[in-house]
Amino acid sequence: MKIIILILLVILSATIISYKYKTVDTVNKTKIEIIEPQEHTFSSPANFVGRDKCVGCHAKEISLWQGSHHDLAMQEAEADLILGNFDNATFSYNGIVTTFHKKDDKFFINTDGPDGKLTDYEVKYVFGIEPLQQYLLELPRGHLQSFPIAWDTRTKEHEGQRWFHLYADEQIDFNDELHWTGINQNWNYMCADCHSTNLRKNFNLENNTYQTSWSEIDVSCEACHGPASKHIELAKSLNNSEFRNLPDKGLAIRFPIAGNDKWSFPKNSSIAKLQSLRSSIKLIDTCARCHSRRSSLNSSKPYLGSLHDNYLVSSLDQGLYHADGQMNDETYVYGSFIQSKMYRAGVNCIDCHNAHSLELLEKGNALCLQCHKQTKFDTESHHFHPADTAAAQCVSCHMPAKNYMVIDSRRDHSFRVPRPDLSISTSSPNACNQCHSNKSNEWSLSKMKQWYKKESFPHHFAETIHTGRKGSVNAKELLLTLAENNQQPMIARATAMNLLQNYLDPTTLKTVRNGLSSKEPMIQISALNALDVLPSEERFQLAGSLLNDPIKSVRIQAASKLASVSRSGLDDKQTLQLETAIAEYITVQKGNSDRAFAHVNLGNLYIDLTRYDDAEHAYKKAIELERSFVPAFVNLADLYRLQNSEQKAESTLREAIAVNDHVSAVHHALGLSLVRQKRYEEGLLNLERASQIDPVNTQYNYVYAVALNSMGFNEKAITVLEDIHKHHPTNRQALLSLTSINQQTGNLSVSINYAEKLLILSPDDKSLQNYIDQMKK
Repeated sequence: MKIIILILLVILSATIISYKYKTVDTVNKTKIEIIEPQEHTFSSPANFVGRDKCVGCHAKEISLWQGSHHDLAMQEAEADLILGNFDNATFSYNGIVTTFHKKDDKFFINTDGPDGKLTDYEVKYVFGIEPLQQYLLELPRGHLQSFPIAWDTRTKEHEGQRWFHLYADEQIDFNDELHWTGINQNWNYMCADCHSTNLRKNFNLENNTYQTSWSEIDVSCEACHGPASKHIELAKSLNNSEFRNLPDKGLAIRFPIAGNDKWSFPKNSSIAKLQSLRSSIKLIDTCARCHSRRSSLNSSKPYLGSLHDNYLVSSLDQGLYHADGQMNDETYVYGSFIQSKMYRAGVNCIDCHNAHSLELLEKGNALCLQCHKQTKFDTESHHFHPADTAAAQCVSCHMPAKNYMVIDSRRDHSFRVPRPDLSISTSSPNACNQCHSNKSNEWSLSKMKQWYKKESFPHHFAETIHTGRKGSVNAKELLLTLAENNQQPMIARATAMNLLQNYLDPTTLKTVRNGLSSKEPMIQISALNALDVLPSEERFQLAGSLLNDPIKSVRIQAASKLASVSRSGLDDKQTLQLETAIAEYITVQKGNSDRAFAHVNLGNLYIDLTRYDDAEHAYKKAIELERSFVPAFVNLADLYRLQNSEQKAESTLREAIAVNDHVSAVHHALGLSLVRQKRYEEGLLNLERASQIDPVNTQYNYVYAVALNSMGFNEKAITVLEDIHKHHPTNRQALLSLTSINQQTGNLSVSINYAEKLLILSPDDKSLQNYIDQMKK
């Protein structure tokens, strides 16, 4: 029976139904009748055919695409495509003189290789076009590497036409993880799938070899529309009427026709609205496959399914985004855009950008005035800057820019109102002070109050995210409110849900449980993360159903969180679902087997499954691939701790320190290992070193304080704990320790003071109330 079902699925997947139609005149009223369905069965699955097959019918679209950033995303290294100066030009960096030169018809870069020696490397491919162009060099075993000395393609008037280093402020040599020969500059993993069509990485772990392939070198038609063979076959076999009536035209991804949706201004409104509802999810998801900060789930057909079936998308994580959701690191638009009111109003990418040329549909403010009335918004009474100046451009205030790769200016797509008040309270940047850099945030705020006749501005989720990150007293309540508020951006709610893991109690657990049943995958995944502190059996009771979720990113996240649950408490169906999801998780990690993080993920999973030999092998493979990836050392050492092999744990951690002495996690782990070996003084030194390297890490400082107290350094321990409390006033561990140590040292009034602060956080703690009552007698 299973074999028959599989065969039927294959047949159905290769069949498209269309209909023949007849026009009938019924008393001068025309109607369309369906006569009979027509089945179109294909001899093979859809495959990629290349844009040359598209040009016959879509010449206009291809003409627009030619010369676009998608067209020029990656090219062969040919003379008319290389813009850099290869006439024996030189560039000096960190004591190395790199020379750009030509031999016959080929282009070469003479620079330091993986051994630090100067060597000629042929330029294999050209990467990008504006405002910079990079070059790909080939190392053995199919490794293509992105060279960090790039060519500034801007004009001389704009300080261009020069070589520059992407890491000019750092001193990177051949031993550094950011050196061009290292894994973090590897094109095959880091860049390839968004710069070429139908990319297949084809990595062989056994010999560390890539045989990466593509159907087209650049971002061509089928990169967005999916394989077109069925589309072409149908176009040839059907008449025009039949073909037009096919809903998807034989394409894996069929978008609405640009311009078919009508925007209009409702009465007494200055902002246009869609005349009818539309779904932009498919289009936005397609763009987001590359224009988002995400991890690939290694689907063999990423053009099928939703964004979250194929990628794990980052929420507003600290470091990636400021607390108000503005981009900080490179986040590639999507995470910003889905915060915006425009996204919620139905705006999609091609309302502003031509889908094929990628150019803006209008220049300057005219683009925004398609939907925002000029009489209200393009006036000095709105923007308070001289007309027809850069300051009067909508994007100057509502899409602040930041440079990446030194000179590549990219605008934030959350279309936000400048909020200098949030800069004061959360340290997020604002557009006013981006231009008026010689003024204070307070100056900008006073101007806005004066212009807009406001003394205060609406509450923004920035305050909640900032509070949650800091661990402030009211963080839990604010995070709960944000996580439950359907009127707030989904990505902000997912971020709040993620932060709730630090405040999990019966109150917050109700919100987390609701998050698990959300229709939004990002919220479901954040809710899963929030369950980390619970016992595995309780996690399974709450989230076991997600092992069978229709969205792949949710299923595999559930698998990683529930793998350790005892099978004895599960029925056969639950066990099968768990094992199936775990197998899917393993497949995803093996798809990223060229990177250390995937092997560490596997090692962590194998520990949950008590497959310790497999875990050890996975961690060692991670170290072999990427010696700079410190979590592999730390987790391997923790595995040895579980196996009561402290000497092996210590040896592993010292090996990590030899690789990089400036990683706090290694010193912290080594300090704990030495303490377990009763080598207390050595252990204390390493715990102190960890807190010095990462002074804002609350856990490292807390453990250091406990170690100080246990060795008799009570006053120093109190000082460290007081600093934790100052910056994280709701940290229960610090408050409890301050209560205890001050009581031990005779500082009873101080001890009571901290106990009362702790009671505010835990008002139902009767033992704490009894302690306070007893101390006050």
